[in-house]
Amino acid sequence: MPAREHVLFSDAERATLFRIPNDADELARRFTLEKDDLSLIGERRHDRNRLGMALQFALIRHPGMTLAQVLQIEGSVPGALVIFLARQLSLDPSVLSDYATRSQTMTDHARLIAEALGIRPAVRSDVALMIPSAERPAAATDAALPIATAIRA
Repeated sequence: MPAREHVLFSDAERATLFRIPNDADELARRFTLEKDDLSLIGERRHDRNRLGMALQFALIRHPGMTLAQVLQIEGSVPGALVIFLARQLSLDPSVLSDYATRSQTMTDHARLIAEALGIRPAVRSDVALMIPSAERPAAATDAALPIATAIRA
């Protein structure tokens, strides 16, 4: 008998945690670029790279993935997000279609952003910090969504 696959989140729970909003208020709340973001974005030479990097900043903050990961999972990025970011940069959203014609560009931008935000891969010593942040919500439920939501807060 094959082992049963354990599913941590249902499709609805996954959408709750990782959904990229289309609502204008939610876009503004989650994806308004900060001064430091704009400074790093402004260092890019081409409009396509400025908008692509803005998109990477947005996605790394929420849902916490790189553009490459979002494209692999979802296949595309919501047009409302692209338009919202393009307006902040006074760019035409269509320039994004030429972003990352060289695949290394997307990777390089993700690395620059992670460095600017102080994000790094988790290491073994981080476990001592991670477990306590999950213990309290886990003590109240065995459902994954409330635990994950509490950790993200």
